[in-house]
Amino acid sequence: MNTHELLTAEQVSATYEFVTPKTLANWRCKGTGPKFVKVGHCIRYRPADVQEWINSRIFTSTSHYNTQKTGER
Repeated sequence: MNTHELLTAEQVSATYEFVTPKTLANWRCKGTGPKFVKVGHCIRYRPADVQEWINSRIFTSTSHYNTQKTGER
């Protein structure tokens, strides 16, 4: 994948099957998902930003997850 390529929400969803375009839209509103690029009315994602966000979601225990989740609110 080209590092300068910008992905649509549908392309992100096709690559990472655990997320739907609607979920990405909800995350954008809440500010909890991957970084995105907005050009005009178009929303795009840089592959590196999506991967960085996924990497930030790696946990070693559920208690670590719950602590970070509380801090996100």
